Amino acid sequence: ETVTDAQGEVIVINPVNKESVPKIQFSVDEEYFKSVNSDYVCYLYIPGSNNDTTIKYPVVLGEDNEHYLRYTYRNTESMAGSICFDYRTNREDPLGRFSSVIWGHDRKDGSMFGALLNYKSEEYFREYPYVYIYMGGNIYVYEIFSFCQHPASGHIFSPYSSYNMIMETINSLNWYDTNVEVTEEDRILTLYTCTEDATERYIVNAILRDVYSAN
Repeated sequence: ETVTDAQGEVIVINPVNKESVPKIQFSVDEEYFKSVNSDYVCYLYIPGSNNDTTIKYPVVLGEDNEHYLRYTYRNTESMAGSICFDYRTNREDPLGRFSSVIWGHDRKDGSMFGALLNYKSEEYFREYPYVYIYMGGNIYVYEIFSFCQHPASGHIFSPYSSYNMIMETINSLNWYDTNVEVTEEDRILTLYTCTEDATERYIVNAILRDVYSAN
């Protein structure tokens, strides 16, 4: 299946291999994305029920968390901004810590991270529980295990968040029980976006389940 993302770029997605952790194959021209913007780090793909609920974007890493709020990965000014790692992420190994954080705007048209709001529904989570990241010729598969809402004025997860802080927050705020066990040896991916009035944050957390070659 050839798919054009919201940025007008084409990726190729093969059918899901039905295993305990479903595998798909990406075809992403990372050299092209790096030539467009040296801040490019990886490509994020989250299957959804249709094209409007599927999340598929290049992910960048800036020097702060402000620039890409208003600039696309092509570095053109836009209120939609970019999908972006927290600026404190280790550029050499962005998925290597216990906590990795990626954020994006909640757009009214459902673009960027607007589709994350579908995970308010436990039924939707059960249908689409996997997040795929293409990076360096490998595909990282994460399984979503929580959805919560958190005050914007409170502590938002960072690459340096501790296991205890993350799990205490998730356990106290999680909207549903996903029966996923998390240990200090695991790696958590946090995706977050703002609520409609920007006073709180929607947070989706996923645990790394598999890494395999994209070839």
